[in-house]
Amino acid sequence: QSKRQMEILIREFGDKLSRQGGVGLFFYAGHGLQVKGSNYLIPVDAEIPAEDEVEYATVNLNFLLNKMDAAKNDLNIVILDACRNNPFARSWRNFRDVGEGGGLAKITPPTGTIMLYATQPGNVASDGTGRNGLFTESLLEQIRKPDLELDAMIKQLARDVSEKSGKKQMPWKEGIVTGDFYFAGGGGNGAQPVSNPIIINSNTAEDVMWQEVARVKTKLVVDGYLSEYPNGKYAPTARLMLKAIVAEDEKNTQNRELRQWEEAAKLNSIEAYQNYLKMYPNGIQKDLANSRINQLIEKAEATVPRKGKSIKNTLGMEFNGIPAGSFLMGSAASEKDRDKDLETQHQVTLSKGFWLGKYEVTQSQWREVMGSIPQNCGNQFNPMGIGDDKPVVCVSWDEVQEFIRRLNTMGKGRYRLPTEAEWEYSARAETSTAFYWGDDDDQTKDYAWARKFAGQFYLRPVGEKLPNNFGLYDMSGNVNEWVSDFTGNFLGVAVTDPRGPTSGQDRVARGGSFMDYPKKVRSATRFFFNPSRKSVLTGFRLVMEN
Repeated sequence: QSKRQMEILIREFGDKLSRQGGVGLFFYAGHGLQVKGSNYLIPVDAEIPAEDEVEYATVNLNFLLNKMDAAKNDLNIVILDACRNNPFARSWRNFRDVGEGGGLAKITPPTGTIMLYATQPGNVASDGTGRNGLFTESLLEQIRKPDLELDAMIKQLARDVSEKSGKKQMPWKEGIVTGDFYFAGGGGNGAQPVSNPIIINSNTAEDVMWQEVARVKTKLVVDGYLSEYPNGKYAPTARLMLKAIVAEDEKNTQNRELRQWEEAAKLNSIEAYQNYLKMYPNGIQKDLANSRINQLIEKAEATVPRKGKSIKNTLGMEFNGIPAGSFLMGSAASEKDRDKDLETQHQVTLSKGFWLGKYEVTQSQWREVMGSIPQNCGNQFNPMGIGDDKPVVCVSWDEVQEFIRRLNTMGKGRYRLPTEAEWEYSARAETSTAFYWGDDDDQTKDYAWARKFAGQFYLRPVGEKLPNNFGLYDMSGNVNEWVSDFTGNFLGVAVTDPRGPTSGQDRVARGGSFMDYPKKVRSATRFFFNPSRKSVLTGFRLVMEN
């Protein structure tokens, strides 16, 4: 019977005992188990994945005892052939047998109730070799004998079971009654009738265990069944089931690995491939995973700005790696033509490296993004200043922002103007002198297009003079270069990653132009212009962000 059917039968049994009185007899053959000192009868439909769910899937023996006790009848007999091994123990991770061999726990029945167990409390009973267990076989034999009083019958039953089990099993009685009771005959006094007996038969231990195996169908429970019943009636089916489970597990493992690999390949990240290798260290894609990890590491290394490294975008713009570092920004008091109020020397730290344009943005690069180059700055552009490889000029700070906006939408990277600190750090290129080549302005002719050495005053192609220590060209002379900052005074205190004021009227330009004297192309020289101003002397270079 199912749990519901058992509960209905027990409830009806208790009600009839209450109405009719007499002797109540309850017999149960099947599986029972104890958990924390309570005894439970296992229905054939029981599903018990964990020990803490026993009370919800089984029938508590106390339910029966309470119903019989409430009937207030003369005598109740409860016979339990339910002391076999727990069929669920192997699937319960935290299961522990009670006593030495499991079985049912000892309880004290209500007054007027005799409880007869197949074996001692805490012990387990033999399944026997026939249809019934050893206890039930002997019980059926003993209760048919006439004129055998209940206590005498139990003693005879105990001797018979003990002998047949080699003294491994001994039936056990709990409870005391004062009257005599006979199943057959009556000792000359007539037999007391059994009122409304209830007999609940369950499957054998192997049947119950197999039902659990068939329900769960996992390698663990199938192995448990075969260990318990290697030659059982379900053993051939169990072996076929086990073979199918192993094959399915292998297939599922391969499918899980495939899904994990597809996810890693989709993300295409070092972490994703490492997760795949962690889960499947000997997976079929382990070599490819390691190869892609190495490729991604190399690619990541290639994007780290370092001195001596250079990258180029599809517009032909080249960017040099500028490493993180610290420097003294502003000019020393000894520098000639120093504007002491605007160039206060102070310590600046740039915590991250960045990529700065190797050259100023050229006219051809501006044309490719904007469609055409600026033609005048109030006066007609001097033809000597036009050339694809010359810096673009006559561009206001505001127009430069529009150029950057369009460039950033072209899928060729992300760009911005350098901060004033980034610009001066890059121009100095690990020097602290007035110029990035030293303090001698006579060397301007080798490093910068400036008025003293320009001859005729006009733009020159980028990159004709010598670069600084970071490989950057024209950081002094040729054109002033817009930077991102508003105009502001240096405070003379150490700062990290300064961005300048958040508002103002003018923007900063650095580097000097071909019209400036050498003293105005120092690394620290600053110029302040309205952001709408256009000049043949002013251009820009860009930072490319990772």
